[in-house]
Amino acid sequence: MFAQVAFPISSFQSFSYSIPSELIGKIKPGVCVAAPLNKKIQIGFIVSVKSHIDYKGKILSIQSISKTNFNIPKELWNTIEWMSYYYIAPIGNILKAAIPQSFLKVYKPQQTQYIKISPEGIRSIDKINKNAKVQIQILNFLKTQQSLVKASKLLKISQSAYSVSKKLESKGFVKISLQTSSSDPFKKFKPSKVPSIKLTKEQNGVYKKVKIYKNKFKVFLLHGVTGSGKTEIYLKLTKNEIVIGKTVLVLVPEIALTSTIAIKFNAIFGNKVALWHSKMTKSEKGHTW
Repeated sequence: MFAQVAFPISSFQSFSYSIPSELIGKIKPGVCVAAPLNKKIQIGFIVSVKSHIDYKGKILSIQSISKTNFNIPKELWNTIEWMSYYYIAPIGNILKAAIPQSFLKVYKPQQTQYIKISPEGIRSIDKINKNAKVQIQILNFLKTQQSLVKASKLLKISQSAYSVSKKLESKGFVKISLQTSSSDPFKKFKPSKVPSIKLTKEQNGVYKKVKIYKNKFKVFLLHGVTGSGKTEIYLKLTKNEIVIGKTVLVLVPEIALTSTIAIKFNAIFGNKVALWHSKMTKSEKGHTW
């Protein structure tokens, strides 16, 4: 058995590989695999499976099914293939957009370094060699602080603050610790209190009209000026879907409007809400992913 594999590169070409016997039956379109390409093992995706191919040259073998769990569902794979065909774009480029390569590695939250002066450090300030001016300045600054201080703040004293702090720690004058920093994009927003979703008579009329078509595809346009209550209808409809185990994708027309919508959804649904847009930092995207 053989498989055509596409890689997240700007190429219209897919590559032929033989399927190891232990993977036959497990390989199908959209499955994420590890395979050799340009003398390296790369992550790619199965395009198709065939019983034979016409290529007569040396055919390498798929190494394994990737452990990254980036297998693409059938519906999404069909969409990717359609986009590649319709926009005459390399399928690799579409894959790069659908599955960001920077998240192939396990996300690790950022850690922030903190520092605090020790009782020994306080007692030793006056005993330090006067030539060690940076050490003295750092200890004097830390002495005035009541709690842990971000090590980065010490850069205002000296660009060599990190290395100097390490020396002070080796002498027992300070204690350096690492704390995990939250990359949750919702931390930027002030929490909002939305105790329940209460619709007006007019909103409820719109809500009921949309709800009738819950098991059919139907397009609706909610027209109303800013502040007329469209979001509350979206929240109510979303809640219905969540209750029966479905998911909802909310698209906002511009990033500037994200915070207003996100705060309301987060207040109702908590950590079920995931945020994504191009202005988020890499660590925030990692948190969401």
